[in-house]
Amino acid sequence: MQKKHILLFLIIALILGSGFLLFKLFASSNKMSRDHKDLSTQTGNILDKFSFDALKKSIDVDNSAKSLNQISASQTTSAANGSYPHSVLYHIKNTGSIIESNIETLKSNTLFSDPLSVIVSVMWSPDRHSAIHYVSKNYAAQFIYQDYISGTSTILPFKARSISFSSDGTKIAFFTISNDISSLFISKPDGTMARKIFQTRLLQTQLHWPSGEYIYFTSKNPNLETWDVFRTTLDGKLERILTDKRELEIMLSKDGKHMLYSALDDNGMHHLYSQNTSSMTVTNLALHGFASRCVWSIDSIHIFCGIPASANSVNNAYEKITAAHDIYAIDIKKLSHTTIFETGSQEPHIHIQNLFLSLQEDYLFFINKFNGKLYSLRK
Repeated sequence: MQKKHILLFLIIALILGSGFLLFKLFASSNKMSRDHKDLSTQTGNILDKFSFDALKKSIDVDNSAKSLNQISASQTTSAANGSYPHSVLYHIKNTGSIIESNIETLKSNTLFSDPLSVIVSVMWSPDRHSAIHYVSKNYAAQFIYQDYISGTSTILPFKARSISFSSDGTKIAFFTISNDISSLFISKPDGTMARKIFQTRLLQTQLHWPSGEYIYFTSKNPNLETWDVFRTTLDGKLERILTDKRELEIMLSKDGKHMLYSALDDNGMHHLYSQNTSSMTVTNLALHGFASRCVWSIDSIHIFCGIPASANSVNNAYEKITAAHDIYAIDIKKLSHTTIFETGSQEPHIHIQNLFLSLQEDYLFFINKFNGKLYSLRK
């Protein structure tokens, strides 16, 4: 009789155990089905965010954070693409040193170093084999043309207000000023064989030479707080293409066919616009921001910008200095924009400066004003 009780107990235990296992298996199967459904609708891939047909602003912030990589350990200025794919150049702030880093191998080397001078900024030639250093040496400011291949340095024989390389790197354009008269010159990069294009009383600042045909510059209107944009042919034919804009910033496309600009409106907000430099048609891009925080793609259709995350609610004069930025991709042909990176609540917060695309346009690079470090974001 006792054996029968034991056998009955074992049978009941077996039945209960089997039922429990079947319940767990069913529950697990349902969870896997739900997870599969979720994953099928959420790619989490940052490449998907470059669909310019979408006007959405959503993004997987965690995935974006994984793509944001710090390149420099020190504060930097004047960052640019190196002479080969996936290399970047940057100047270590308050020093005379320039570094070239490979962002894939993580190897770095010193391209240039002068312990007796402090480089303030660097203007790179298009091929990156040379540059013009704006340096402070022996308590004097100088422009020095540096050839990295030969190692030669040449002090430029003039005091310039602004300098720009030609798109092929064989010439430079620069303004000089004497007795309130400004003169525009073109010369070889070392300052030799200079030729005057014109002279003027215009109070110019930035020079842009995106293509061989025109040189562009901004000019402040006397006794006013507004700015104009002029361009000149290489034989001195001057033309005004934009007028009376407050707090104006411009960024020319690489072929010179389009000009991105930002300007302050009557409500204290900075707006982004695109202007066709042939038809002069202006398009409002429906975004608040600053042209100096943007970069053109090689196709002259797409623009990437650091856009203040709270541009609609914060005073722009303050925000220009302090705001955290999201990164937008803008299509001027479709008039659409997509958020490709959101700062959100994660660290580090970013404030875009010196934004540029890699040679293959698979990376974005920028200096974060909040800490002065150079970062990359893989597209």
